[in-house]
Formats: sequence, C-alpha cells, structure tokens
Amino acid sequence: MTFFDAIASEVGPHVGRVGALLTHAQNQSSSGIDKIFPDALRDPILRRVQFSEVARIDELVNHVFEEFRADFFPGEEVTALMDESGEHLEGVIREKAKFPELRHPDGTIMRAAFARYFVRLKNRSGDEALLDGAHVRRERHVFTKLNLRSFLKNSLQREAWTGAPWLVKEHLAGQYRLPMEIPPHLQQGARAAEHRQSLPQQMRQSGHFNQVKGRKGKNLTAHDFTPEQLALQAASQSPITNGHDRDLSPSIVKQEVPKPLPKYPIEDLEVPPKHDSNTRPRLKFICPTDGSPSPETGLCMASVGGLLELWNTLNVLCEVYLLDSFTFDDFFDAMKFSSPEITCELFEEVHCAVLKLLVDEEGEVQIQLPDMPDEDEDDEEEDDANDNEDASEPPTPLDAPAHATRSRLSQVENMVDEMDTTLDSKQRPHRAAEILADYGWIERLKNRDFSDGGWQTIMVGLLYQLSLDIRHKSVCEKILAELAPLDDEATQATARHRYATLDVNLRISALQIVTILSLSTKTMRAFLEESSEDMTSIRKRKVEFQRKRKEQ
Repeated sequence: MTFFDAIASEVGPHVGRVGALLTHAQNQSSSGIDKIFPDALRDPILRRVQFSEVARIDELVNHVFEEFRADFFPGEEVTALMDESGEHLEGVIREKAKFPELRHPDGTIMRAAFARYFVRLKNRSGDEALLDGAHVRRERHVFTKLNLRSFLKNSLQREAWTGAPWLVKEHLAGQYRLPMEIPPHLQQGARAAEHRQSLPQQMRQSGHFNQVKGRKGKNLTAHDFTPEQLALQAASQSPITNGHDRDLSPSIVKQEVPKPLPKYPIEDLEVPPKHDSNTRPRLKFICPTDGSPSPETGLCMASVGGLLELWNTLNVLCEVYLLDSFTFDDFFDAMKFSSPEITCELFEEVHCAVLKLLVDEEGEVQIQLPDMPDEDEDDEEEDDANDNEDASEPPTPLDAPAHATRSRLSQVENMVDEMDTTLDSKQRPHRAAEILADYGWIERLKNRDFSDGGWQTIMVGLLYQLSLDIRHKSVCEKILAELAPLDDEATQATARHRYATLDVNLRISALQIVTILSLSTKTMRAFLEESSEDMTSIRKRKVEFQRKRKEQ
C-alpha cells in the first residue's frame, strides 16, 4: 500500500471520506508540481533518465540537477543579463546552438564545450540577443532539487528486482515519444548472467550449486526461488557455460542454491551465529554482584553507580572544572589507590578542582550550607544554666575549712568533665571540630591552601558542616569517623594520612557529595546558560543553511 492507502485503512468507518480527502490532497500536490516545473525541461530530462541505472532516487536527482542547472532549452522562460546596459531582461529562448569541445592530438582540451542561445526579449518587440550560458538565468524557485525530485517520483517507475533500470511511465513515454523497450544488456536475464560471471571461478565451473537445506530441513524447489535465482541457475547449466549439452528441463531447478547473504542494515537478532572456534570472552565485573566488597579493591556494587556518575560529570563539564579528560579505568585506579607515602596526581587534582568552585578567591561561598552553631550563644546559655544552678543550691557555709571547699570543687569539676566527655563521645564520634578550631575551612579554601593535607582538611570541615543537615548526617559522620577519629590527634597531618588510606566506597561518597554541590554554583549555572545560548545559535544557523541550500 502507498502512504495514503495505509492511512485510509486505519481510520475505520471514515475511510471513504478521509480517502477522498487524501486523494484530493495528493492530486493537488501533483498538479502543483506540474504547474511549477518548466515544460521545456521535461522532454530532455525524461530522455536523460530513461533506462538509468542509478540505484537511489536521491543520487539520480543530484546527477540530473548538476547536468541541467546550467543548460537551457528552446521555449524556456529565462532572464537575460545584458553586458552593455547591465539590465536584467525577461525573455524566451528561441534557438539553441551547441558546440562540442576540441582537443589537441595529445588529448589536452583546446576548447571546452559551450552553447549559444538566441533569446527573444519580452519588453522589446522583435529584439533578440545572442548570449552564452553565463548570461542566462532561470527564476530562483523554478528548477530546484525539491521540485526535480517530486517531478521524477511522479514520472518514473521500475520493476521489483535488483538492478532494474528506471522507466518513464507509459502515458508520459507516449506523450514525449520515448522508447519503452528495455535494452538487452539491462534486462533481468542479462543482469543475472552478469552476476553469474562475477561468482568465484570454482563455482562457475562446477555447473551447479552446493546442496543447501531449507530452514525445516527439506530440499528447496523452484517455488522457493525468485526469477533472478532461477535465471542464474539456468545460465549455470547452459551449453555455453559447460561446453556440452545439458537437459534444461524444470527438474534441474530442484538442485539446491545457497541461501542469500544478509542485506544490511539488519536487526542483530536476524544475523546468524558463526559456528567456529572463536568463543565469546567471559564478562568481567569490577566487584561482586551480591553486594559484598571486592577482595582486590574493596569496591561494593552500591558504589558503582556513583563512580560512573562522577566520571561522566567531570569529563562532560571538564571545561568548568579546568580538568583534562581521562578514562574511566584511570579514574577508578586513582580512586582506589592507597598509599601514605606516594600521592596520586589525578586523585588530588579532581578534589581540588571541585573544591575551587565552592568558594571563590574573594572568600564568597557559592553554595548553600547549614549554619554552624554559635559558640558565644552556647557559652551564654551555659553561664545562664550555671547561674540558675548556683541560685538553687544552698550557700556554702563561710566557716567551712578551706581544704574542704577545694576538695569539693575539684570533685565537682571532675564530674562535669567526665559528663562532657561522655556527652561529646555520644553526639560526635569524631574530632573534626578540633581540627578546624584555629583555621576554618572556608578561609583555607579562599587562600587555596591545598598542599600538605590542606585539601583533606577542607574536606573534613565541609563534611562536618554538612553533617548538621539531616540529609547528609549519617553519611558525613561515617566518613568523619575515619578521617578524624577520637583515638587519634586532631591535626592536619592526621586528615592527610587517614584520607590516603580511606576506604574506596567512602572516597566515592565524599567526592560525590561535593561534586553535587558544585553543580549549583554561579559558575556552573553561567556555563550551562552560555552553552544553551550557543546551542540555540547553532540550530538557527543550521536552519538558515538548510533553507538556503533548498533554494539553490
């Protein structure tokens, strides 16, 4: 079915009315092309494409367009360019004279082929001009590839066998007196014999094809083959081919022919498997699929998604992060590299590049962070609480011995210290706040103090402030418990040493958190907006280029 027939068959009870509308629209489209396309070009173009062997209609359109774009014919309306006055005058070609090219004895071109045209000028009665092809123009929207394609599709047809030539439809061939008998060398039998000659020499000399079973295991008969295959089989059994007489009865077609090779493009599932010694290699996984960590790298399946997201984000937005692109294998090796003595350049460069987007060189924070608790307010609250406790307790007797008062106060201070230590150990299972007591992470990041454990300390401070948010509390505290443990000193050297031996899954989680934060910075938003504007500009230029190309 044609496109219009397919639509009409799907509309159900309204097929009659819709079919009539579609037929009317199709006729209107065809009649529009008939009105636009020049009558003077139809005869030479149809003679040119009759029996053409170009396979695709697009290639045929390109060949015809390039051949006829600078060639004009009697009766065609054109624009004449006058050298004397510089005017552009409308006219009609009355006569055409073609001059062939001339060559020297050595084969070089002496004079290229050209044509001269007698153009009758419309605005000047009886005046004519003798012009060459460079001084004759067609109207811009008359002879275009789009119009030429529509004209050829409405005028041509061909048979449904491979290599069939294009044929002008019968009513047009009769109108323009075109030959309809296909030349012998373009007929189906000749093409089959030509294909036969292109087969391997051994197959041509054998006189028959190897026996091939059908899909269900039965022998193939004449009803199972196309006419082209039957003609090929007959040619292989002819006396000319084999040098002696053979029986050309229909029984010979019962001999088997090889199955045709797959014609691409094709679905993957339709490609037959190869039964050879090559076997598909076994799949390799970077970590176990049951959720347990890998014995070699310690990576868990739950961290693979975050690892892929990090690699993709850092490579796609490498222009913003000021990073060079890197492979996934190199990135994974850097993330799992663990050594307290040797540093991994890619690992440190990635962390520093992401951290630079969070705070600019003026010290302005580019992301939203939870507020840190105010130490002055905490001290005032503690003082108020102590005053209330002192007011509720009975006053100490003035006549109490001095050593008894000092002993009692020392016992109270020891009890308070023990209670504070127990409270801190329950609420904060790390010493991140102590590492940042003298030098805050924002000030350190503003100064770009990354060396000797500087960026590791910045990561500790950032994760500590993020842990005040309930959404990141559990993950951040788990990481901080490894970077600033209670049983180790709260120093920058400790953060550097602990990060060098940190578990790969916790490394991925920490970098993923700060990378997601960097996507909301002003620098990132400005880059994405600029990229969107560039994409819009490119689309506009593409549309403009396609429009100009169609007008040519």
